[in-house]
Amino acid sequence: MLLTEGQMSDHKGASLMLDALPRARVLIGDRGYDSCAFRDALAARGTAACIPSSHSRQIPIPTIPPPIAVATGSKTSSPA
Repeated sequence: MLLTEGQMSDHKGASLMLDALPRARVLIGDRGYDSCAFRDALAARGTAACIPSSHSRQIPIPTIPPPIAVATGSKTSSPA
């Protein structure tokens, strides 16, 4: 468990816990997790970031939601 101050950005708290998180193909987060450093740390682990760009980002990074099967690890196929 990690308790952070209310003013701390989500991505800073998540960066502190990154090594304790299980490996995943995709991390889905809200705008609070958008930072270059956090995205780079995820990429170094082989984890794709599905995080919308923060409003302060000069050039938004496109966010394409992963398929449900990828996000949940489901082995079933989607109906056509």
